[in-house]
Amino acid sequence: MSEFEKQMNKTAKQLIKKANNRQQRGTIKIDYNVAILSIYGWQIAIPVLLFLLLGRFLDKVYPQEMISWTLNLIIVGFIFGFINATVWLKKSYQVKKRSKNGKL
Repeated sequence: MSEFEKQMNKTAKQLIKKANNRQQRGTIKIDYNVAILSIYGWQIAIPVLLFLLLGRFLDKVYPQEMISWTLNLIIVGFIFGFINATVWLKKSYQVKKRSKNGKL
């Protein structure tokens, strides 16, 4: 596991721990939900922007009439971003499930 993945798991665990504490106190605030949505959004937006830049570069270097590199790579970026975000959500759900069982 890379250092980045370790840091993401640590951050997810901290967010889940805070959410569980707030839930036990009965005060779930909107900032937690906004944090989760922003993480999810960035995990989709960053690959889309990177593939957009790659597509623009390829359109300039290898111009073709039949293929728009930019459009095709934006679609690939969305697919990659959604897969990435889904994997992250599954991991965070597993961490939350373990923390509820007391195995964190």
